[in-house]
Amino acid sequence: GSNDGKKNNSSSSAQSDSTTPFFNDETKFEPRPSVGGASSLPAQEGEIRQNGTWQSETTDKQARQTMILEIARLLKSRKKTQPATEWLQQLPHKARKLEEKLYRSAPSLNAYQDLSTLKNRLRAVAQAI
Repeated sequence: GSNDGKKNNSSSSAQSDSTTPFFNDETKFEPRPSVGGASSLPAQEGEIRQNGTWQSETTDKQARQTMILEIARLLKSRKKTQPATEWLQQLPHKARKLEEKLYRSAPSLNAYQDLSTLKNRLRAVAQAI
């Protein structure tokens, strides 16, 4: 088991979005029971985990953190001038919301992590909002 990445979340999660990190543990997810260790491994292209989907809130956490940071970087890079403080404060929240939609709609972990299609997927998500 790898409990190395667990954080102590004794601090309040009721902070405003402007002070929370790009990814936080506001929503608690129960780990799924592992059958033969299969649930603890990252899903491969087309693989379905025991819960009927490729997504795993615990196993995919690092990939999701990376994607949130990439989304925030892309959003920030689109600004032609120095973004306003208010916009910068809203950026983590926007990036988390966009990432959530990408994660839930992706057919596989590989598709979700594909940076070559990220801009187009973000455009599609933004147009649907």
